[in-house]
Amino acid sequence: MKPQARADGLVVQELEDETLVYDLGNHKAHCLNRAAAAVWRLCDGTRDEAALARLLGKELADAVDEDVVRLALRDLARARLLREPRSARPRVSRRRLIQRLGQAAALPLVISIVSPTAAQAATCGAPVSPSACNAGAPGAVGCCCNNSKICLAGGSGCAGARC
Repeated sequence: MKPQARADGLVVQELEDETLVYDLGNHKAHCLNRAAAAVWRLCDGTRDEAALARLLGKELADAVDEDVVRLALRDLARARLLREPRSARPRVSRRRLIQRLGQAAALPLVISIVSPTAAQAATCGAPVSPSACNAGAPGAVGCCCNNSKICLAGGSGCAGARC
């Protein structure tokens, strides 16, 4: 199989030693270390695992085992950063690779977190009185009113049961 990286619906920010990828569709952020990012960039649909391992070795200036590439592809597939799901393959254990290769720095790592939507990110502080919401009290916007509703901006009162 020749994996292909997904590009649609993603916001990518490359930094010095890592690449941040935000998936607009499922609101997940992924942090790819240098090795995982290199594998992801090299996945253009024309290379198999052996070719990816050779190119990754050149990019990292070190010999790279195909199991390292398989581990990266597994993690990238789990993060839904590849176009097609990976076919069933023997499990590659990160721990086993470290024991066998003795080099944790070259192992690919994909860390994913769920990013809350704007509505989910709103936090409620201590309940405030509806009159404080209506008066547009500083810091009251987004706080819970005594009647379990959210203060609206501009002193326009409370709306919606949120807390």
